[in-house]
Amino acid sequence: MALGFSVAEVDGDRVFPLRCVQLSGTLCTVYPDRPLACRTYRCATLRAFEALDIDRPEADRRVVTTKAAIADLHVTLGDGSIAELKQQLTAGTPVAPELKLQLGIVELLLGRYFKLPDDHPDSGVTDLARA
Repeated sequence: MALGFSVAEVDGDRVFPLRCVQLSGTLCTVYPDRPLACRTYRCATLRAFEALDIDRPEADRRVVTTKAAIADLHVTLGDGSIAELKQQLTAGTPVAPELKLQLGIVELLLGRYFKLPDDHPDSGVTDLARA
């Protein structure tokens, strides 16, 4: 467990499950020593901003909107985690409709603004950073 990161296996790939244990709020506590996947990853919004396809206010709006949706989901979850909610859904465990809706909104926003297209070489590292 390098730098305190836990490693899991998903579909045969070694990954760092999110939420990253090295985050303190929204700040990386191991930023100078962060893994290569974190160091080199550029989400869809950052790439659009760097290519001048969107301006700073639009990039900021995307981040604020998505973070607010995630915060709302955490409030509704209480002590639970998003990973646990996803596991429950995968297992077929009954889940409150509001939680399903909020998770769907978060996934929609992440897919629209942050995930890379499936055919992009870095597309698998948005939800899980490759080990």
